Amino acid sequence: MISRTRHIQLSPESGTEEEDNYNLYVIVTFPDRSRWASDFYTFKNIEAIRQDYIQSGACLNGAYWSAPNYLTVVDHIDRKRIEEIVDLYISEGTFEYAFEYIG
Repeated sequence: MISRTRHIQLSPESGTEEEDNYNLYVIVTFPDRSRWASDFYTFKNIEAIRQDYIQSGACLNGAYWSAPNYLTVVDHIDRKRIEEIVDLYISEGTFEYAFEYIG
């Protein structure tokens, strides 16, 4: 069972002017020292990546994007939003589906 007590590490820490065009790696550590990780991307960031691929010709000119295995797409990224989502995953019992166990 996942504990409601947790420590959330954001890498890199959010705080840019463009919190709606951003992505980061989130690590959650629980009291038992288990660590879980997931990527968070904004909707706008995914579209920016796609536009870059169209310009560069990568991924069949932006026709696809190979996303990480554990990925959450959000409206904007800041610590408060990430904490809300992590806490919701925990309370719903879906945390293990959104985060990968890393040790």
